[in-house]
Amino acid sequence: GSRERDGQAEDWQGRFQQAGEVLGGQVVLEMLTSLDIGKLAGLIEGEGHICFYRGPRVQIQMTDRDIIEWIAKTLGVNCNGPYADKRESIRKPFWSVTLAGSKAAGLLMTVWSLLGTRRKKQAEQTLAKWRQQKTRLAHAA
Repeated sequence: GSRERDGQAEDWQGRFQQAGEVLGGQVVLEMLTSLDIGKLAGLIEGEGHICFYRGPRVQIQMTDRDIIEWIAKTLGVNCNGPYADKRESIRKPFWSVTLAGSKAAGLLMTVWSLLGTRRKKQAEQTLAKWRQQKTRLAHAA
């Protein structure tokens, strides 16, 4: 019911605040509403790609430019595109946003509880590698 949704909203807010604090407040996530977080989780689940390439990375690609522009504006990143699929000329152009490093890690920590099993596992693996990388860098300094 309503109480359960309110509790989930507080949990999401707590998660994203933790992410912002862990990352030294470098993340734009502090301004997200619970609705924004839910929308972002759904977009990552349906159209996203989570990986570790020199750090955490989250990419969302789709043919709906307005949605990609909303994501870019909401998260303070660039909207890239349009791109054409060179393999098939009948496909529509697509746009993308990419978050890397601490912004990607913060977003993954924020939406984690809303992701499905497969994406949750990808997020966990990516964040584990990121934490190992941060630990190695801290010990090397």
